[in-house]
Amino acid sequence: LTDTACQVARTATGGATRNASVDEKYAYSVELARSLLVENGTVSASGVNVAGETSGGFKWYVKTKPISFGRTSTPDTPLHEIEVGVSWIDTGKRREVVLNSVAEGYVL
Repeated sequence: LTDTACQVARTATGGATRNASVDEKYAYSVELARSLLVENGTVSASGVNVAGETSGGFKWYVKTKPISFGRTSTPDTPLHEIEVGVSWIDTGKRREVVLNSVAEGYVL
C-alpha cells in the first residue's frame, strides 16, 4: 500500500510540475506579447511586419494593416489593426498567444 501511495504522489507531483511549467511559459508569452503591443502602439503609415525569436525559443511576430473606413473621410491620424503573436513548443505541442488591437499610425 505504501508503494502505491508513493507512486500516486510522484505522479501527481509530476503533473503539477508540468502544469507549473506550462503556466510559467504562458505568462511569459503573454507579457512578451503585451510589451510588443506597447512597443508598436504607433506605427508608420506603411505599417509593420516583423518577426523574431527570443533566446528561450519563443517565436514572435507583429503585423499591422491600415483600417479602411470605406467612402467616409479618413481621419487625420490613420489607424491600423495590429496583431501580435508569440508561440513556443511545450511537451511536443505548439502553443500560441495572439493579441489584437488598434494602433495609431503616423505619416513620415
